[in-house]
Amino acid sequence: MVKHHLTNKLAQTVVLGMPIGLSAVLISILSGCVTAQHTTYPNGERNTDIKRGILIDHYTVFDDGTAIDNDTRMMWSRCSIGQTWNGKTCIGEANKYTWNEAVDAVKQLNTENYLGYDDWQMPHIEDLHSLIYCNKGFVEMRNIPTKMNTEKQVGWFCQGGDYGYQKPTINQQAFPNTIKRFYWSSSVQQDDYMWGIYFDDGYSLYHKKHDRHYVRPIRLVQ
Repeated sequence: MVKHHLTNKLAQTVVLGMPIGLSAVLISILSGCVTAQHTTYPNGERNTDIKRGILIDHYTVFDDGTAIDNDTRMMWSRCSIGQTWNGKTCIGEANKYTWNEAVDAVKQLNTENYLGYDDWQMPHIEDLHSLIYCNKGFVEMRNIPTKMNTEKQVGWFCQGGDYGYQKPTINQQAFPNTIKRFYWSSSVQQDDYMWGIYFDDGYSLYHKKHDRHYVRPIRLVQ
């Protein structure tokens, strides 16, 4: 049960309890929201984390360096691997990895309990594509694989030429200091090629595993 108390357009939310089986509640109140997340451990114990975030477009962003996509219910790191969240933005230099190195880098984040979580993953191309922001829309369409092992048509790249659209092609408030280059996904294109996204122009492309590129981890909201 959730009770709301509204005073002078300010909202205070008290989470008193949640029904069994409900893993997350997202409550949007005015310009902010509270997310209550439940984690169930093997011994049956449950832990509830309550975080207050700010709505930016369809993301809820938090000052701990995470952002939840309210359309997909996936949580992203606001920084690329190698950068550091300082409470306001991403600082430092993002690391470039071969695809196999990127997989190992994400595993290392989990051993370090990165941003308070130990279940980070490489993003599927379907999730990675959802980060693209083309302020003038897309040009052409192409097929990408889905998490349901089908295909779907998505925008191929941003409309407007080299200087006709915002760069990097991502919500820069939610994901500050994103590198305007290629980011890996976990999705196989064929043989030694893996899907990814260029955040310079929003292109959905693929590269050989031994090429070196950037990565942004993702996790399912519990």
